[in-house]
Amino acid sequence: MAKSKKKNLKRAIPSKGSNRSYKNKKDSLKSLISTPLPGWKKTDGIMAVTGKPPRFVSQGQSQKRIQIQFFTDDVDQSIHAKLWFGPDCEGPPGHAHGGAVAAVLDEAMGQVAWVVGHKVVAAKIEVNFRAPVPLKNLCFVHSEIVKSEGRKIFTSGKILSETGQLLAESTGLFITLNENQIQNFKMKFKQIRPLT
Repeated sequence: MAKSKKKNLKRAIPSKGSNRSYKNKKDSLKSLISTPLPGWKKTDGIMAVTGKPPRFVSQGQSQKRIQIQFFTDDVDQSIHAKLWFGPDCEGPPGHAHGGAVAAVLDEAMGQVAWVVGHKVVAAKIEVNFRAPVPLKNLCFVHSEIVKSEGRKIFTSGKILSETGQLLAESTGLFITLNENQIQNFKMKFKQIRPLT
């Protein structure tokens, strides 16, 4: 791994955390999630390109579901996110469902491809669960492009606890869409969800 990638991944992990649980109303979850760390800039990711937010993971407004805010890094073209799983994401008692964890990693890996200009869809993702992901705790996400080969974009992603513990990691293969495929998706999107 190149030195810049090692430094960048280190920046994705907060220096020391207390693994606080954000259950109190006096803690502003929205503020916690939306405040960038030094060197991060808020990004709308796919929405910045398409004008429409991805709805499955990123548009949850309920504190009972997934709360996530994506950021770009001014050092390289990686994506970071602050993440919080609410009680409706429960799988094992007190912890996030594996499907919710996988969905976040899928979106983070797709976001990094879109942000750097690759209009992609997932062809394959692989997730390794390293430790249970606790509910109602701040987590951090890091994703980056590993390499590209023609239309194939290879990515990786990680979810880390507030203390820097690796909770889950993933790899992904994404395929760049051609203009006909993009137009086809846009037409289907309008038919399913009329713009208001």
